[in-house]
Amino acid sequence: MEVVIPLKSGANLSGHSQQDILNAVQDEYFNRYLDQLGIAPTAANKAQMLKFRPMDDCEVHSMWADDTSSGLASALRIAPPLRHRVGYEDEEPLDRAIIAHLYGEADDIPVEPPNVPGRTIFPVDLSKMFEPEKRQKADVTLAEVRKHKAEYEERVRRRATAVTGAGHAAAHGKSLDSDQQQSFKQELESLKGKYILPFACDRPLQEGSRRTQIVPWPPHGPLDMKLQGEQAELVSEPLSIEIEQIQVQMKSWVQNQLPLELLSSSGRKEPQFLEDLRGALWETEVCQLIGVLAHLLYWLAFSCCRRPDQPRLSQFALQGLVTTAHESWVKLERRHKSSKLGASLAMPCMLLTLKYGIEVCFESQYPSLFGEQHGEWFMRQDLIERINTLLMRLFDPDGTYARFG
Repeated sequence: MEVVIPLKSGANLSGHSQQDILNAVQDEYFNRYLDQLGIAPTAANKAQMLKFRPMDDCEVHSMWADDTSSGLASALRIAPPLRHRVGYEDEEPLDRAIIAHLYGEADDIPVEPPNVPGRTIFPVDLSKMFEPEKRQKADVTLAEVRKHKAEYEERVRRRATAVTGAGHAAAHGKSLDSDQQQSFKQELESLKGKYILPFACDRPLQEGSRRTQIVPWPPHGPLDMKLQGEQAELVSEPLSIEIEQIQVQMKSWVQNQLPLELLSSSGRKEPQFLEDLRGALWETEVCQLIGVLAHLLYWLAFSCCRRPDQPRLSQFALQGLVTTAHESWVKLERRHKSSKLGASLAMPCMLLTLKYGIEVCFESQYPSLFGEQHGEWFMRQDLIERINTLLMRLFDPDGTYARFG
């Protein structure tokens, strides 16, 4: 596309370097080029153009006005090389709808960093996470986790010793002690009712009815949870849970409560795969993604409960959280989907872990609303519904990973 840049007569360029002049011409070229396309010449759009170095291949010609006798040019004409201009006049007009789709909105959107009180999910020094009393409690929790880990490793060692030959898989399934097997069954029933299809979408036809129907999670619409009074005041404070807290709780749950052996018959035939998968489900990358998703859900669901004088995240900032979540999910999917049982077990387990982790974040921050002991059942159900809906929209629109074969 040809661009004409008028030159100011009588300008004194002696105080400017050749590079300064070139930068000024290039900036004006970008301004006029984007303007002709109907795109706002923002710094971001010009930076995107600069990546392709469009002027490196252009022809620059001087132009003089008809009524001038000066030796100085009146304008610069910057045009693509002739090979790019063949049939230029015969081309159809630019489709501005396509341009808007490719480049986004033309209007410049001023964005300021969100004023979020308290810390976010970035890693911090463990010693600074809690007040002294809470830090002592955290130490006790860590000690319990280490104890459970040692017990779990001992059970794995006993199973590996007892299981041999063709009966390896069968013996592995039977080696769970009765208490752990009962605990796994209870946890499985809880997870099925909350997060696993089709059980999580099973609803009574009407209140008190024994007959049920499948009510799918909504693919569109807002996720607002409009609360009033003290409940709204409680959720007006954003999540402030740290990655270390998430990882401690997720490690304990994954190693001691997640019933991997009961989720898939194929998985029980691959005990080493299950053991490796347990270790992967509480890695730092997974816990970071849980934190990002919990923060995203907070602003989508409870932003409506904040007072007018309290800050809210802009749409641009929310989109940034969505982008970060997608990038993290893609990395996890690339790592695990191609593995053995990746699509049928590893990724469904990963999605299940993310959902449970988000629930843990809200339960820890607002125990009187969503806690299993002190919270309200219908509030927990509303939160779980939104967790399922958000992750379906972000990562699993077909419900592929919300099922176990």
